[in-house]
Amino acid sequence: MADVSVYITSGLTSSERRISPQWDIAHLKQRLEFVTGIPPADQKIWVYKTPTSNARYELKGGEETTLNEFQIAPYTRIHVENINQHSDISELESATAQDDDEPVFNLSEDQYNSMDNTVRRWKEENKLGRFDPDYQSKKSRILEEHRKLSESFEIGARCRTMNMMERRGYIRYVGIIPEIDNESYWVGVEFDEPVGKNDGSIKGKAYFRCKANHGSFVKPTLVQVGDYGIKEDEHSDDEV
Repeated sequence: MADVSVYITSGLTSSERRISPQWDIAHLKQRLEFVTGIPPADQKIWVYKTPTSNARYELKGGEETTLNEFQIAPYTRIHVENINQHSDISELESATAQDDDEPVFNLSEDQYNSMDNTVRRWKEENKLGRFDPDYQSKKSRILEEHRKLSESFEIGARCRTMNMMERRGYIRYVGIIPEIDNESYWVGVEFDEPVGKNDGSIKGKAYFRCKANHGSFVKPTLVQVGDYGIKEDEHSDDEV
């Protein structure tokens, strides 16, 4: 069964993604955490038949229930509500929901502006994201926390990332990457196995060198430093 393009939104994020009707709810929640930063346990999933519709229903079922049972049509909007109001993740901006530097797809500015009752307008009306009066202060606080955390990392240290799955490797770069943005701090990791997205380069600029698909740049909050050995049972096809 063919994949379906949908709009994924949360309090601070919006993007177009492709999902498979064959995914079960448990896997969808894992993928939504990758996009929004909201852990599966903190997610309440709402389905809007179109991006402009106000009618919605909650996507509920057993963890093994497949999305095919909900007959999700192309360009449905799937909104992820964070039900943990005390979570720091709820305050993170869109880049923090993704583990790596490369978004799958974003609507063009013209497309986004031309739609009626778009996610952007929805954010504005609800004072979410950059329309939140406290957005800049929250953003500054988060950036400062990331900077301080980054200063605790040493190049060459063993580490693991804990977003979609555990991936182990070495820290190879820490700092700002202008090719992504001019403010956020990133950690370049060389993984033990080909579970990354690049070879240590971003848009043609090399920040470190490693084999293809062994490198990624992740948010400091996703990195844990420790004496993590190489996993003998780790395989390149572990990541969906």
